[in-house]
Amino acid sequence: MKTNKLSAILNNHMTSLILFGILLTLALIHYYTDGCIILGGEGNHTLSFLAHTKKFGFTWFGASSGLGMPNVAPNSIGLNFLFLSLVEMLTKNVALTNFVLIFSIYFFPFLSIYLVCKELKGTPFISFMISLFYIVNPFMLNYLTTINYVNTFSVVAMPLFLWIILKYYHDNFKLFFFFGIMS
Repeated sequence: MKTNKLSAILNNHMTSLILFGILLTLALIHYYTDGCIILGGEGNHTLSFLAHTKKFGFTWFGASSGLGMPNVAPNSIGLNFLFLSLVEMLTKNVALTNFVLIFSIYFFPFLSIYLVCKELKGTPFISFMISLFYIVNPFMLNYLTTINYVNTFSVVAMPLFLWIILKYYHDNFKLFFFFGIMS
């Protein structure tokens, strides 16, 4: 009886995702001891996402200097900045906000490949191993350790596009709708 329950737990896809989340948390948590956080790489220089959103979240900025000017980077505030600003606003903790950012950089590529493997009828173990290899192969590790949350979206988006195509290939409306939202 206990073997059947353990087998059911291990053959559950959600268990694999939770396991990777726990392993990733354990791998990252030691970087957040003694008041330290992970910074560096290309693009990961923002300590306060609220301040960044307040400064660059408008099409016109610079009024505090008396000289207003158009924002030349209207895409500098996307959903990622708004989400991280919300986390920072709710928790009032820069380290936790930074942890959410770094966790996301590694977790979402894993999740996107995992969804593809699950759609292709992979077992939880095989899906876990393929997704783990996607994250820890030398090329991807070198790419992800740049901590560039803008560029790492591509390693999430490409597998998600494939997943959407596989999942909704025979349902034209859903394929068009979800592919459109994703793109």
